[in-house]
Amino acid sequence: MLYEDDAPLNNIDFDDISIKYKTGQMTKVVVSSNEASCWGIGSKVHIPSSSLYLWPTWHQHTVAPNGITTIVEDISMLQNGLVEITIRDAPFIPVISRLDNHSLGAELVLLSRNVKIQGDNDEADKGGYVQILHSSNAQRIIGVEFSKMGRMAEQDRFPLQFLFCGSVLGSIVSMNSFHDNHQRCVTIDGTSDLILDGNVAYNNFGHCMHIGSRGKSQRNTISRNLVSQTKSVPYRVQWADDRYPAAFSCFHQPNNLIDNIAVSSQFHGFELYLPYREMLEVSTYFL
Repeated sequence: MLYEDDAPLNNIDFDDISIKYKTGQMTKVVVSSNEASCWGIGSKVHIPSSSLYLWPTWHQHTVAPNGITTIVEDISMLQNGLVEITIRDAPFIPVISRLDNHSLGAELVLLSRNVKIQGDNDEADKGGYVQILHSSNAQRIIGVEFSKMGRMAEQDRFPLQFLFCGSVLGSIVSMNSFHDNHQRCVTIDGTSDLILDGNVAYNNFGHCMHIGSRGKSQRNTISRNLVSQTKSVPYRVQWADDRYPAAFSCFHQPNNLIDNIAVSSQFHGFELYLPYREMLEVSTYFL
């Protein structure tokens, strides 16, 4: 039946209509037993947003939810080396699965770790900090949870910082969790040859994975990290404006950024600065 603007309305009767359940909100995830070996009941997990994030504007005072953060409620063994993980709360916004789109499927990240470094609540926005200073020894920081760390509005007071260490060949920061921190996640200044791989971060203020401009920071490898919900702070820190934070920011080159994921940053996912000479060459090329 063709519809025309001036056509009269018609009553149409439908018969034998059925509704078949296809899928609902996600509450269970199936993973391999190897991947689930570090998961436990009560662990905190985060599912980042699968949609464009809506930060508030001058006329808007609400923020769209960035995915969901919940806990593992149950773990069941399946066949063929698979494990079914049940989460307590179902996401209240649509989640794109790998079956829907292999490239855009939402991630499920574990925020809990057995080793936890957490700041006190005695002083608002003033947590502890871990600083590796003037040390070229190989450092291995693996499987640690950093929460409520960093001191907001203070320089060189971040959850984890490598400061003026020179070459730290053999050092690795891997499989760590950074969430609900007051000032950044990992900051690298004057340090080279560091591997920052396979870490997760959620709900932190300021630049998260940050290579600063003080001293030479070269040949660092930042790979396979996921950063979700990076939030703005109302001031500048160390010549890098944390009022406009990036999940991954790099103020020195050359460094390697490989296979990282940035979700729902308030301003930038990736912020990469080239040396002035290279910027001039690029600008001149397009004249």
